[in-house]
Amino acid sequence: MLTKLLSKVEKILKKEDLECFVLMVCNKSETTDEIFVEMTYDGDEVLGCYMLENARAIMGQKINKTETDTPENESLT
Repeated sequence: MLTKLLSKVEKILKKEDLECFVLMVCNKSETTDEIFVEMTYDGDEVLGCYMLENARAIMGQKINKTETDTPENESLT
């Protein structure tokens, strides 16, 4: 199912004047704890890597902020 979705979105994006795009999707198995990740990209590979690295950094900052904002990490004053 995800492969069909990726294929449809990829066809749409390829019609645009883009230097690069990266598509990633994931789905969890209904019967196991496995997570299935699919990815496709088109265009400048260096730019794609740059996009992924920056996305990882942004998401990492958000995760770190969420972890430090939890009540168990708050100091008592």
